[in-house]
Amino acid sequence: MPSNRPEYRRAWVAANREKAREYVRRHYALYGSKYDRDPEKVRARSALNQAVRSGKIDRPETCQVCGLAPGRDHRGRSLVQAHHPDHADPLRVVWADPLCHASLEAA
Repeated sequence: MPSNRPEYRRAWVAANREKAREYVRRHYALYGSKYDRDPEKVRARSALNQAVRSGKIDRPETCQVCGLAPGRDHRGRSLVQAHHPDHADPLRVVWADPLCHASLEAA
C-alpha cells in the first residue's frame, strides 16, 4: 500500500479495490475491531466526543494534572486529551496533556 497521504491512498484503493479489501479482512482477522476489544471504552469515547461537539462539555486549554497548556493542533484545537478514569461514566474525565495522560494510563 502506498504512503499515508490521503490522495495517494485514495488513488491506490480505487485502482486496487480487491487487494485493499483483502488487507482490511486480514487486519480484522488478526486484531478484531476496537469495538470487539473494549466496547465500553468505545461508547465512552463516542459519548464524550458528541458532548464536546454539541457544546455540553468544553475542552479546556490547560492540563488538569500539571496546569500546563500543551498548545494547539493544525485545526486550532487544544492538544489537551481526555482520560476516562471510569468508562461507565463517560462524561467524567480528567483533561491532561499527552505526557500526563500517558502517566495516567500507566498508573
